[in-house]
Amino acid sequence: MANAGTIAAIYNEGIADRIATFETEPRTAEQIAEWFTGRQLVSVAEAEKAGAVAFAASFPYSDRACYSGIGEFSVYVRRDFRGRGAGRVVLSALVETAAAAGLHKLTSRVFPENLASRALLKGSVSTKSESIAVMENWMASGVIA
Repeated sequence: MANAGTIAAIYNEGIADRIATFETEPRTAEQIAEWFTGRQLVSVAEAEKAGAVAFAASFPYSDRACYSGIGEFSVYVRRDFRGRGAGRVVLSALVETAAAAGLHKLTSRVFPENLASRALLKGSVSTKSESIAVMENWMASGVIA
């Protein structure tokens, strides 16, 4: 996958920012290339001169058959392209791809302090495809003992 290195860099920015994922270990291009094996859905937004600037990825929500039509998704945007609509573009493309793949629901867990993701999802939830629902689950930040 030609964009694997760039997607890894964008994802690693999200890891470093600490408001988009619990992940702590940066990903390599080789690890990201594994996403393109057919089980995951990935949409990429590219700017004319900048190349890939955002991606949305959906992974199976569960291996259980009863959840086969549900995907868990994430959206990541390169820092210098945030707030320009790239996240909305990749999420819209992912919703279309997911519907064509037979999914009926996409869900995402979002930190309450991730205001940009919350705004993106709030705007997207009201523009559901006829065949797919986009759901947002807010995650509480804190330590569970």
